[in-house]
Amino acid sequence: MPEVEFLLAGDGPLRQELEQEARTLGLRDAVVFLGDRRDIPAVHASMDVALLTSDSESLSNVILEAMAAGLPVVAYQSGGNPELINEQRGALAAPGNEAEFSDAVGRLLKQPLLRERLDTMPVSSSKGLWPGTGAESLSGTLRDSATEEGCGGPLRR
Repeated sequence: MPEVEFLLAGDGPLRQELEQEARTLGLRDAVVFLGDRRDIPAVHASMDVALLTSDSESLSNVILEAMAAGLPVVAYQSGGNPELINEQRGALAAPGNEAEFSDAVGRLLKQPLLRERLDTMPVSSSKGLWPGTGAESLSGTLRDSATEEGCGGPLRR
């Protein structure tokens, strides 16, 4: 898919190795290394699909943030990922099965109608993740948890 552009947000010790790999594979123009970003909502707004390539996540903030942005997510079926992603929210691949992962990404990129349906599903069904944990309930729980002992003072609105 020559029209695909991959955005890699974050930084770390493997960045130079990954940049070299992109050059070696002839993907230098298709992979953008964004580095450390503080504007992830703006990055999400430019995306069609979010990918989590780690196969050792517990409960991934990357997935939660992508879902909050209304993005379908492709990830490996490990840790807490199956608790967050189902066929209405994206796709899961068996850990280490790069072909299955790649196929799921390709399927979402080639089917804009499917992607659009999934784009709205996570936001509208987020209350179904855990009973009683809609945004209002979560806000109340956080507010109730903000005691002198818990965070050094009450939450400010």
